[in-house]
Amino acid sequence: MGAVQMRLPECLMTPVGARDYVDKLAFLHDEDRFPGLKQLRALGVRIGAQFVGKLTDEMREAYRDVPVAIHAPNGLIDQLYREDAEGGNWAGLLDDKVSGWVKFRPENTELNRFFYLVLHGGSVGWTPSDEMLDQGRVFYRKTTHIPSYALRAGVKLESLPTETTEAMLPRYRWPAEVTLDRYLEAVKFTTIVFGKLLGFEGLNPLLENTSITNFYKGLMLPTHLDPRVGVWVNDMRWFSDRMCWGLLCDIEHITFSWNFLNRRACYEDLSCESHLPITRTLEHFGWDFAPGYIPWATENFSTVEDAIRAMGAHHFHVAGSTREWMSCYRIDTAGGEGGQYRITSHYPIMRLDTSFCSKLRAVLECEPITICTEVAGKSDIENDPFSDRWPELEVQAESWQVLHEYLLALHKEGALPPN
Repeated sequence: MGAVQMRLPECLMTPVGARDYVDKLAFLHDEDRFPGLKQLRALGVRIGAQFVGKLTDEMREAYRDVPVAIHAPNGLIDQLYREDAEGGNWAGLLDDKVSGWVKFRPENTELNRFFYLVLHGGSVGWTPSDEMLDQGRVFYRKTTHIPSYALRAGVKLESLPTETTEAMLPRYRWPAEVTLDRYLEAVKFTTIVFGKLLGFEGLNPLLENTSITNFYKGLMLPTHLDPRVGVWVNDMRWFSDRMCWGLLCDIEHITFSWNFLNRRACYEDLSCESHLPITRTLEHFGWDFAPGYIPWATENFSTVEDAIRAMGAHHFHVAGSTREWMSCYRIDTAGGEGGQYRITSHYPIMRLDTSFCSKLRAVLECEPITICTEVAGKSDIENDPFSDRWPELEVQAESWQVLHEYLLALHKEGALPPN
């Protein structure tokens, strides 16, 4: 079988919010600042925006003539579930949100091809206790245990937060209180919400894969298990095949899940728990769990790129790539002790990032309809996890430009024909 042909995305999107929608117009129209725009348009690539956060009439009017999409709040399905559990009118709450979303649906039929509403799947509602997290806190320069992945990469103890494997395990094991019925309840409620959204013509709801691990309150090490609907390739495909849902593949999230389920990168030392129970519960989802065990993959993919291809998505979120042991690092306080750990997810897209280039090629083999950048920088929010970076608009502008350069370089070498 010959190599799979790569193709340019039909549309490139940048995230746009109520605070930056005026500045972001330049990302779409300023060809002096972003010279790649003109070249990409000449190759048949549309340029658009994915709205995030609060939506306003001013945003809608400013972007009326370009492709747009909407990212629903990350915890929307969890919010609706809690509303239902407390006896509230979750369907009415969703209807209120839908009435706002449909206003942003393009009137232009041609632009409707690119419109979508993307959501994260429902959570089982579990997070580690403070006691569990305290036991698993990393101890900077206070441990002799240096993970093998760090040794191979030449990382010095002074530059890497480290911890003992024993301290890591509790927050990665499947909690006994989260039964199979509770997980399937999350699946069922997510299915009900998507079913309702599919009833609105042209809303085009997409399920986005999330990572099976997450960062504690978005700020502090360590990462921990975050059981949720849609964390792996097979469960995403299951929803797509049986429920006819559209899919959006986030390449950063699939990298974290691949690393965890395959015990790679910063999860390598979890492989000490290699014994697995005989009972299978979710084997058809490509991953499985049992109380007291660390979830494992029942269907593996040799590389992250293979997992991206296998999901079968045509819409993508992209961010820069780093080894996941760089997912957190220390910023010292003035006294040198007690500093916080900042996450480097939504990492900027940088030049000479070979890992990102490899994943981008996999994306381009999937007949992409839209590719949206998801990178973050410093902002004025409280407890900003990215306060050590450049200002957000600068980070996003640089990543936007570099993505153009990667795509145009692939075209120049003959790997990407015009659309």
